[in-house]
Amino acid sequence: MAADGMAAAEGDAMMEGGDEMMMEGMDDMAAMEGTMEPANPFKYESDERKYDGWNNVAGALLKNMLVNPVFGDMLKANAVSWEYNQEKGKAYPELSSAAALVSAAAAKAASGENNVFISGYVDNESHEALGDLVKEANAIHFPFVTAGWGTKDEAIAAFSHTSINPKKKGDYKKVLFEVTGAASFTFAGCRQITHRLNGKIEGGEATDEIHIFKVTANKVEAQTVAEWKKAREAAPAAAATPPAEGDMKMEPEMMAAEGDAMMEGM
Repeated sequence: MAADGMAAAEGDAMMEGGDEMMMEGMDDMAAMEGTMEPANPFKYESDERKYDGWNNVAGALLKNMLVNPVFGDMLKANAVSWEYNQEKGKAYPELSSAAALVSAAAAKAASGENNVFISGYVDNESHEALGDLVKEANAIHFPFVTAGWGTKDEAIAAFSHTSINPKKKGDYKKVLFEVTGAASFTFAGCRQITHRLNGKIEGGEATDEIHIFKVTANKVEAQTVAEWKKAREAAPAAAATPPAEGDMKMEPEMMAAEGDAMMEGM
């Protein structure tokens, strides 16, 4: 009997120890789940689009802008530089021409009134500028093409898969633009592309360290270069005539100049 009692006692102790080990294992799994990165939304491997042939050059350039962000920044920089300093000419004609091709194709492809979520890091100065836009009820303008996401979850997950210098994390803030009514198109299997996105901005509240801004898109009509130049030439004459009371309007170029936010990771 004594031996049976000792065996039972040892068995109970082993079972209790097993329960403790099981609980510890569950705690470890929960801890691991809490530190796991969200699924990578940059699923370019699922892209089924074909890029061969001359008819797909614009698509090939846009795809390279997405998978090689440095190339994308170079094209955007040239597009913006030419638009706002057109009298100086094209600093890098090949890049400017490539940007023009992408811009024309994107303008043609973007359609509808869609929800688009744009996420990325902005420096502290740009974040303050965004706050000023909200306070002053100004419009915001994203020049050239901007790549966003179709869902908020994907836009948030992108933060965990966007490279940023860990030593300079304090110099940047996470920003998420929730855009409604945007003309856009799905591209590369996972992205939403907008062209010259423009609209009213509001918000700026921080949730889980992400500063969320809401943008209601306004339609911006596409122009040929000739039409754009004609509008530029007419702008000084229009500016010399005071607008009627209650008819204050902001020209697209003014909106762009005041609303551009240099984004990293977009």
